[in-house]
Amino acid sequence: SDSLVGVRMVGTGDLVHQGAKGSIELIFSNSGQHATRHNYGKMATIAVAFDGKKGVSHSNVGRYEELAGRKLKQLKLAHPLWFLDWNQGYQDFAITGESEVDGQKTLVVSLTGENVPDRKVYVSATTGLILKEEYVVISDAAGDVPITITYSDYRDVNGIQLPFKTVSENPFVGVSVVQFETAEALTELPKDAFVVPPPKD
Repeated sequence: SDSLVGVRMVGTGDLVHQGAKGSIELIFSNSGQHATRHNYGKMATIAVAFDGKKGVSHSNVGRYEELAGRKLKQLKLAHPLWFLDWNQGYQDFAITGESEVDGQKTLVVSLTGENVPDRKVYVSATTGLILKEEYVVISDAAGDVPITITYSDYRDVNGIQLPFKTVSENPFVGVSVVQFETAEALTELPKDAFVVPPPKD
């Protein structure tokens, strides 16, 4: 339906190596905006948002940052529906091999773009769904950090298949698991959906 403007997904997050469990909310619009909010209680609260122009990240263990350059572009391309138009951020993509993810045959697609880290996606040969991806996360403190994410538990949300389970692994955080439980189609967006306010001094 044309009146649907976005989706809100809610679930749980598990930082396996830190022994921290918490809640996660992901909200995204049909027009490129998205925000993710993690709440692990005293351990960490993390919010990342892209409002269509500006990108902000804030955590109680890090800092408040307005993103620019490569970081902003990478955040823009973190939209859950980025794969509907690969040309948005990547100039070149090529099938560079075959692999298996959880017993499923996949084609390996390598994407390269200007001013954004390369991205390698593993696409199911039978369903066309992305089952895994590898890229680097741009980090001031640690340089570019390699990350691997696997996607599963795909469900239909407004006619689009979205993964309700993601498992990501990087050298700093270790393994983190997100399991979404609900997805709600939105006919209007909360006005502050993509706003992350600066911390009060």
